[in-house]
Amino acid sequence: MSRITGKVNLKLLIEKIEAARCLTHGKNNHCLIVNILNSIEQHPNRTYYSIVELLEASKSMDLEGLIDSVLFLSSKPVKIFSLQFCYYPLDNSDAIEVTSESYFEAKTHDLPPVDRDGREIKDFDQKRLGFSCFIHPEIRNA
Repeated sequence: MSRITGKVNLKLLIEKIEAARCLTHGKNNHCLIVNILNSIEQHPNRTYYSIVELLEASKSMDLEGLIDSVLFLSSKPVKIFSLQFCYYPLDNSDAIEVTSESYFEAKTHDLPPVDRDGREIKDFDQKRLGFSCFIHPEIRNA
């Protein structure tokens, strides 16, 4: 699994952050979303956010709220984040990218996820599922 790189278009990023702030009013996770947006604004050249970094940015340990916030920030009207869902093997080998559908089925129904090539994850442990967020490709310059 590779980290996505590229230079951030700062003008577009700020426009997206302001639009997201307007859209977040009335949302259940308003505070978490605003905290994440503030962190993005404070670190405008950062292109990658791990779960740990997002929890720190959100100033919360509420994983469910974090997932909802990240889904909002990656939704069509906002498009600040692009998500990458992963499974972290017990042997600490490289993370395995899984499809979003497979990730949510694994979380909801405790079913083993499949990787991008359709292979089922062996020795599945739901606690080893995770995701990473990247600044959306539309905001990064090629």
